[in-house]
Amino acid sequence: MADSQTSLNITDIADAVKLIDFIAEGGTFKGWEVIRHALSVRDRLDAFVVAANAQVNNPPTTLD
Repeated sequence: MADSQTSLNITDIADAVKLIDFIAEGGTFKGWEVIRHALSVRDRLDAFVVAANAQVNNPPTTLD
């Protein structure tokens, strides 16, 4: 089992999205290229969290 230093979960990724939002709102990112890259990463992380939460809330059904 992975220890707390090497594990990653959905909450960690959701927190990263919130952190990017906070930093972007504060104007910390400098330059349009950096802003575009940060928002691209943020959008991909957010899409992953949304998809993972949907999968947990609506697991696929199996035919028995």
